[in-house]
Amino acid sequence: MQRRQVTGLFCEDIRSEKSGAFSLVGIMPDNANIGVAPTSEKRGMFPKLCVYMRAQFDISDQVKTISMSMQLPDGNVLDMGPISADLISKSFAGAKKKGNPLAIIVLRAEFQAFPIISLGKMLLHAHIDGESYIAAQLNLVSSQDEEENPIAEETRQFTHTIAAQPISPTS
Repeated sequence: MQRRQVTGLFCEDIRSEKSGAFSLVGIMPDNANIGVAPTSEKRGMFPKLCVYMRAQFDISDQVKTISMSMQLPDGNVLDMGPISADLISKSFAGAKKKGNPLAIIVLRAEFQAFPIISLGKMLLHAHIDGESYIAAQLNLVSSQDEEENPIAEETRQFTHTIAAQPISPTS
């Protein structure tokens, strides 16, 4: 088993449900068409941009620090700050108490009127005890790029039906 696994998503909204679950709305594809390429006179914008990151750790891991940042296409980095040491220790203690093999920490960030300054890759990074992991990527492309490099997408739907069979008593 891997000691650490980190995954993330870019989406339009993250809703907190009464049950404690999160609903991710408008999950973005790897390549987001933003229309016309931004210029110094005209910039694009996401009305709302959210990031969701889930980090899973082997229960024997000794994690001390976790933080999240986003590298923008122009090279600037948005530091989203560290997770408290208290939250990290509570997550590991709770997982151990329940007998879970993994401690899980979820990080979320929400941006209003997020400016699009340039085309290119946005990278969501997890920083764990001095090591960086790429959790997600969002490639901002223009309509012209889309025409030159069409995106191949495939959606598969799996349906599996299990027929209930009576259990015969053994003699």
